[in-house]
Amino acid sequence: MFLSIHALPVRMAKESCPIESSKKHIEAGDHRTVQKINMNGFFFEGPYELDKDELPAEAGVCLVCTESGYGIKVMSIEDTTNIRDCIKKNKRRECWKCVAEKEFIDIYIALIKSKEDRAKAAERVRTGRKYKLACEE
Repeated sequence: MFLSIHALPVRMAKESCPIESSKKHIEAGDHRTVQKINMNGFFFEGPYELDKDELPAEAGVCLVCTESGYGIKVMSIEDTTNIRDCIKKNKRRECWKCVAEKEFIDIYIALIKSKEDRAKAAERVRTGRKYKLACEE
């Protein structure tokens, strides 16, 4: 059974577990739980908070999310060769901030080197959504 991330409360993700991480907010003493979430067969780790946490400069797929009354709301899906640069320089940043209003903008990542596998992961996550992504054309 596949569950939509939109319907999962943040603290009840299917693969939620404390794991080792180099994320700055963990080192700084913010004890948010690092989670692994399964989206249509692909595992994403997070949350990385926009503009606060150091993202890896590696290839992968990112889910840019905010919290909603349903749990996590995915605003866009990014397929990139460099996660850090993609998020830092993304043309959708203003949309993310507008949709999130005063909530956090969190990023969940899956490190996937192969261009073909990244495209497959991004497409499977997009087509598995019930709702249109707020910040994608």
